[in-house]
Amino acid sequence: MKTLNAPKYLDVHSKESAYVVRPNPGRHELKRSVALLLALRKLGVVEESFLATKVLNSGKVKVNGNAVKNPRYPVGLNDVIEITDEGKAYRVGISKKGKVSFEEAKPGEEMLYKVIGKYKGKKGQLMLRVHDGSNIKADKGNEISTGDSVVLDKDGKIAKAIRLAVDADCRIIDGVHVGEQGKIIEIKKADQHKEQSATIESKSGEKFETVVRNLIVTG
Repeated sequence: MKTLNAPKYLDVHSKESAYVVRPNPGRHELKRSVALLLALRKLGVVEESFLATKVLNSGKVKVNGNAVKNPRYPVGLNDVIEITDEGKAYRVGISKKGKVSFEEAKPGEEMLYKVIGKYKGKKGQLMLRVHDGSNIKADKGNEISTGDSVVLDKDGKIAKAIRLAVDADCRIIDGVHVGEQGKIIEIKKADQHKEQSATIESKSGEKFETVVRNLIVTG
């Protein structure tokens, strides 16, 4: 895609290049995902595209524990990119400027997902739709609600649920306060005029209100 038309999240500039690799559709929203090739370049793993292809074909790059060879594979919020031969891993995040960021992580670290919907699959199996576009099986007795977060173990099973509730830690992933981290101190129910919202106290002590769809609970 043309750099001028690229989403802000990609953090690319037209002065650097006229075009930027477009991530494949399927995982994450386009405005909140980057191609794995671009992520590797931003991490300094490779400098040129042909080198990235070579590294990917070697099977030394994993996303969420799975080897990925497609340079256009989309990565986004909370995905973990692992460079196996270096023993390093990075979690994809979002900065206070609304741009892609990377934080050091541990290889094999548990995965955190925001639940954005629920439905019943075959034979009444409860399924959770999560923020990266995938679906996760949930136990019938597991009372998980939209807006909660789930932590998956290395086998892809739900290890624990984090409730959307007062005193929960959270990160803002969209809106004016994007990139901020803090604690939920109040939740306001939705009505016919307003979305469900929450009052957050940031780590710096600032208090602000945002709609619940703009945050993910983290602990």
